[in-house]
Amino acid sequence: MHCPRFFIDQDLFVGVKVNLDKYQSHHLFHVLRAKKNSLVILFNGAGGEFESKIITQSAKFCSLMVERFSNHNNISNVNTLLGLCISKNQYMDIAIQKSVELGVSEIYPLISDYSPVKQNMSLFEKKISRWEKIMVSACEQCGRNVLAKIHDIQLLSEFVTINKQTNRFIMSMQEEKVDAKDIDASNGFSLLVGPEGGISQNEEMFARSSGYVPIKIGSRILRTETAVIASLACIQYRWGDMSF
Repeated sequence: MHCPRFFIDQDLFVGVKVNLDKYQSHHLFHVLRAKKNSLVILFNGAGGEFESKIITQSAKFCSLMVERFSNHNNISNVNTLLGLCISKNQYMDIAIQKSVELGVSEIYPLISDYSPVKQNMSLFEKKISRWEKIMVSACEQCGRNVLAKIHDIQLLSEFVTINKQTNRFIMSMQEEKVDAKDIDASNGFSLLVGPEGGISQNEEMFARSSGYVPIKIGSRILRTETAVIASLACIQYRWGDMSF
């Protein structure tokens, strides 16, 4: 079994004692079946990871002693910014989870013409904490030690006017031929993905006028979460840290 990993929102250093919360303790002992003196990896998102040993355990409590630091971040060498139009809960959750696993650097939740209940901004704001929990859990699972950044919700029209130094692409039913040899990956990538209903014609025209190049992956129509996975995987395979 791989060594359990937990995100701890506090300063970490060799020799410090760390107490896991009730949920983490339950997961460690009742789900992962860890024992006293077992090793656990802790990270706080600031970079690196801390090998720790379980020194105290009970049904609802666990404390660990940090013993060793490793300057290992396991992040992608290519900077990717994902403009993700808000979709229904399950699709949005999957898209965020998988984009983090695939090394996305920053996520911008966007309101677009076809976003569900777009008129109720307060409902969206309450979801940010949920998305951040999904992001942290994905980092724990995949071995990332630097958290992805989830920005405040904004309009699609706002997103396409920023990050102009990056290579910018929009998932579309239309496509323009792109020669990978002409792309400077050191500038990073901004990727715009629509919700279940896609991006409206007006939004796509505005994005294209702002420098976004329409791309299409394969001949089939992809769901929102599939488009996120496929496009990020292509970027990571061509310019990032994925290989066969």
